[in-house]
Amino acid sequence: MEALVLIEDPAVRDVLLTGLQNVPGIHAESPAGFPDVDRARRRAYDAIFLDHDPNRGGSVERLTRLREIAPKAEIVVLAESRASKALTAEGTKLRIAAFLDTPLDVREFFRLAVQLRKRVDGTPRASAPRT
Repeated sequence: MEALVLIEDPAVRDVLLTGLQNVPGIHAESPAGFPDVDRARRRAYDAIFLDHDPNRGGSVERLTRLREIAPKAEIVVLAESRASKALTAEGTKLRIAAFLDTPLDVREFFRLAVQLRKRVDGTPRASAPRT
């Protein structure tokens, strides 16, 4: 499984990258600098981890653009519990695979990572749209 981590907080990003890379069958990467969803145009990813901060404008637009760029990818949104609940209606429309609450519960994260890997195993690799 190919995973893209688009998390702004370096500490959270490092935990996710390290955790994902320790699950057999998962290769994870994160762009240097500001995590831009356009990175998903360059390569097909099976799963994309994205943070959501309601205090930072444009989060829903960012998710919408990501869904357009990577229509088959499993999108996982990391957010505070209240923000996750507020985003649930949009999440259904944007086909968000899962929400992970922050601060991160490591057991829940690993459980989700293994579930995602199993879900994408045996399915054709998502293809990146042509631009």
